[in-house]
Amino acid sequence: QDGWWGIEDELAGSSLAQFVAMVRLYFWWRASWWSIEDTESDLRHWLNLIDPQAYDTQGWQRVFEDYNFDDRV
Repeated sequence: QDGWWGIEDELAGSSLAQFVAMVRLYFWWRASWWSIEDTESDLRHWLNLIDPQAYDTQGWQRVFEDYNFDDRV
C-alpha cells in the first residue's frame, strides 16, 4: 500500500530477503492451526528482530489491524 491509503512511511523491508521473511512469517501465523491470539506477541517479536526499521512503520502495524491482509499475500 502506498500514500493513497494513508500510509506515509512506505518502508516494507530493508531488503528483499527481510521483506519476504516477514511476509511469510505473517502468512504462516494466519494460516496455522495455532491460536492467533496466543502467538501474536511471538510473531511481532520475530518481525522486529528481522527488520526493526520496517516493522515500526505504519504499513506493518496496519497488517495487524487488517485481517484480510493474508488474502492479498
